[in-house]
Amino acid sequence: REYMMSLSGSDDDDVIDEYNLDKFVALWTEEGLGHLRMLRFEEAGASFDKVYKIKPDVYLWQDGIVKYYLGDYHGAAESLAKNAKRYEVRFMEPASEERIWRDAAELKVISSLNGGRKVSKNFTNVPAAMRVVIDEESGVDEKTAELESIATERRKVIRIARQLFSCSLRNDSKGVALARAQLQACCGDSFPSSLKSSLPTLSTSKKSTSSSSS
Repeated sequence: REYMMSLSGSDDDDVIDEYNLDKFVALWTEEGLGHLRMLRFEEAGASFDKVYKIKPDVYLWQDGIVKYYLGDYHGAAESLAKNAKRYEVRFMEPASEERIWRDAAELKVISSLNGGRKVSKNFTNVPAAMRVVIDEESGVDEKTAELESIATERRKVIRIARQLFSCSLRNDSKGVALARAQLQACCGDSFPSSLKSSLPTLSTSKKSTSSSSS
């Protein structure tokens, strides 16, 4: 807090140059985060736009969240994809939260192209320009890269949540059902009923029969 106050009280506000660029990045980022905490998405977006105008390669994943809630789903997916790559290059850890939100944004894009309905079997016909790839330079296809990234996520619930969104985006119904079942097993009674798995379950009588026969 003292650092932010010292920045706002400095006397070099007239011109943005290489000497005070980081100061304005910090100030406008904090300004945007303040708006975001108050759910003022348009104001937050304006602050983040100012940040990117002077430092296009800054890591600011909250920009994607703001775009998502403003209904700019493709812009959100692009922002989150870029920020995921920046995070992973810098910290050598999977940017799972950014990737989950990116998938959520892309699902919204696909749903809007499908008349507001759920993802259909032919969702692969969505124009390539509307599908954001995180790393186009790795030489590895997107699906393989995604599976490898998920496998490196050490937080169990986050890893399964990524599997759920990734399978949803690829219309993998079996993968979705399995991920939902795994999340339900982890969360117990607190798991949302709307997300409960569609996997078939044994009835109580069958369970008891199986137990007695064993």
